[in-house]
Amino acid sequence: MAEAVRREGSGKENIKSLSGLDKAAILMRYLGEDARMILEKMDQESVLRVSRHMLDMEPVEEAQVKGVVDEFLDRLGVPTTPTFGHTAVVEFLRNTLGRRADPIIQRLETPGTEFIWDKLNNAKPEFLAEYFAREQPKTTALVLSYLSEQKAQQVFTHFPDEYQQRVTLALGRMEEVPSELMDQIEEILSEDLEQLEQGVVTSFSGLDMAAGLVASVGMENSEDLLAGVSEYDEELAEELDKRMFKFEDLDSLDDRSLQRLLREVENDDLVLALKGAPEDLRERFFRNVSKRQGEMLREDLEALGAVRVSDVDDAQQKIISTAKRLEEEGTIFLRVAGQSEERYIE
Repeated sequence: MAEAVRREGSGKENIKSLSGLDKAAILMRYLGEDARMILEKMDQESVLRVSRHMLDMEPVEEAQVKGVVDEFLDRLGVPTTPTFGHTAVVEFLRNTLGRRADPIIQRLETPGTEFIWDKLNNAKPEFLAEYFAREQPKTTALVLSYLSEQKAQQVFTHFPDEYQQRVTLALGRMEEVPSELMDQIEEILSEDLEQLEQGVVTSFSGLDMAAGLVASVGMENSEDLLAGVSEYDEELAEELDKRMFKFEDLDSLDDRSLQRLLREVENDDLVLALKGAPEDLRERFFRNVSKRQGEMLREDLEALGAVRVSDVDDAQQKIISTAKRLEEEGTIFLRVAGQSEERYIE
């Protein structure tokens, strides 16, 4: 519990033992509705923190108040003996924040409980955007007005353009909202978020799945498919191209094809690539070079030390590109993970 310091003397002397929260609570409470300009620039967590502190504060002496607010309080004519407690704090929040005070007051009245707005503010913005994009814009606009400003902005940027426009119109036209409507919305959101916590809704990246599907149509057809994707999203096509064939897929080559590939690869690139390869794949490479070259590769790997992951990835991509070139030339045949057709070497 915050302790009120009761000392006589000058204002500066009386506020030496007050914490920053003590001073903020005294100033906010004495400014009353005039605190709106300050509170509107504070995020919800900061307002909540000061409000909780106000609940626990003991009455303070007039000399302390004067030390905090100094001449500012005299000009405003604010009473010098503030009252704290539940009724006073709730009234203060409603007068200064209006509807924004509701979730803060809700959290104040049940300490230690994570309410719906806490959960929403901690949820991933892309999930919230996907969820609310199915709702009426007016409902979404109302929910956004209760979120922290930063979270609301993050969610809004994930909406489709047309839905952004409709939500903006709803926000601009919003006035008073019946408390019964908010109760209904909170109840629905609470049920849905409980399902989320139980794993009914999960985040999912479709890149790997998409890459597998592209690979399954075969090397020649996959190139045409990626070319089509590239017309809409070039970066996505490049990422799919990287993911559809992994360095580990080289293990599907028969020995003759692997030996042909290794003759085209620079030794430095091979060493770096093998640094990030599984042990069984390394052994496969060692067996398909001369005994002397295999020994040299092992020695180079041992002497290499720590390397950047990006360097390993670059080296592996170089070798994969070489393998693809040899495939196009008809020298070797690749079998990509997820590809069902049989491949033969000439």
